[in-house]
Amino acid sequence: MEQQGDLGRAQHVSERKLNEFRLLESARSEHRHQEPDRSAADRGKMIVSVRPDDMISNQTSTKRNSANAGNSTTKSKVLAIDIGGTNVKLLASGQKEMRKVPSGPTLTAREMVAKVKSAVRDWPYDVISIGYPGPVVQGRPISEPFNLAPGWVKFDFRKAFGKPVKIINDAAMQAVGSYKKGRMLFLGLGTGLGSAMIVDGVLQPMELAHLPFKKGRTYEDYLGRRGLERLGQKKWPN
Repeated sequence: MEQQGDLGRAQHVSERKLNEFRLLESARSEHRHQEPDRSAADRGKMIVSVRPDDMISNQTSTKRNSANAGNSTTKSKVLAIDIGGTNVKLLASGQKEMRKVPSGPTLTAREMVAKVKSAVRDWPYDVISIGYPGPVVQGRPISEPFNLAPGWVKFDFRKAFGKPVKIINDAAMQAVGSYKKGRMLFLGLGTGLGSAMIVDGVLQPMELAHLPFKKGRTYEDYLGRRGLERLGQKKWPN
């Protein structure tokens, strides 16, 4: 019975990854029709890659333009939201202490927004950056989160928060925060397993967590919370 359960889980994971691949291909196809003048390489980079150093240079350019305009603009305060399977972690510009609100398999997008608003009601912020636990294409989630309730893909985060919102894969957000230079493989151990790669400033979010590993289980089944609970603290690190 356990073996049948493992095979069923592996089949479910494989079907889920196939659906995600199809969604990614559909998004790429749609983007090609929208911008026919771009090369295939450029289109691929726009969809799945971000340059952290480009982000920095863009910020520098923005500051320079603001200075040229007579310093009439002020720097926006950003609220960063990292959506995890156990907690939603929050930090805003100018704040020193991170705050958390509980999540879990029953958390919906609407409930997350309500909890976040309540938790940061005394924090000033102008814009929001969300680290989403799943594939993101052109700033939009294309797959429901594995460890949360459904209903996230078509949710209007900007309308719900009443602020400008940017969405990026959660592991990619965390990787950018710790990247300096060269090549870096980021693995985020938590409820699940986040993964991203940065090579010479080019960021590539990955979805290694739900790939089959062994015995009908995935990498996340061994390295995430399920692995810790199943194997125990002594055996889990090995």
